[in-house]
Amino acid sequence: MNRPLWKSIALCTLLTAVAPPCFAADLYRWTDDKGNVHYTDRVPPEYVQKGYRVINKQGLTVTTIAPQKVSEPEDKKAEAEKKEEMERDKRLLTIYSNADEITAARDRKIAEIKNSISLRRETLTLLEKQFRDQTREAGDYEKQGEPIPETLRSNINTTQKKIDSYEEAIKQYQQQLVDTQKQYADELTRYKEIKQAIEPETPAQ
Repeated sequence: MNRPLWKSIALCTLLTAVAPPCFAADLYRWTDDKGNVHYTDRVPPEYVQKGYRVINKQGLTVTTIAPQKVSEPEDKKAEAEKKEEMERDKRLLTIYSNADEITAARDRKIAEIKNSISLRRETLTLLEKQFRDQTREAGDYEKQGEPIPETLRSNINTTQKKIDSYEEAIKQYQQQLVDTQKQYADELTRYKEIKQAIEPETPAQ
């Protein structure tokens, strides 16, 4: 046998899945995508980021390289953000001819939301009156020592659910009102910035 004795020992050890007792030079222990463990004199480039161990000739781990976190390069993120910004700017210039149109669109949207809130508050007021009448009627039955009719109980529960639903709807519209005001304020500011960049004001003579 031409190869040194230590190589035979190392080969046998690997085949029996026992940590190698000795190597002539450092080896690398790495795992492939299928979970198979390999001992080689180099780590394939595609597996370097997955982490590996450096094994000395005594079969001991001398260095452990942890897996690297693969993240999107910052330049790509910046490029994506720049592209989104350009799309938003293009949309603004396409939809609006001047800043006054943004203000008018904002006012229309706000008026629409406020109208929706007003209508639901009117309905809520009617539901609350209906609920008070129903509970008062139920109280009269109890005062007389009579059981509350099942139909009345059902009507009370239904009315309460409607009240809860309208109250939640009003909250959502109120939040939509806040979001809309902020959205149009941001769009108006950005529109003016774009126009200033495209058509800088000419200094007065």
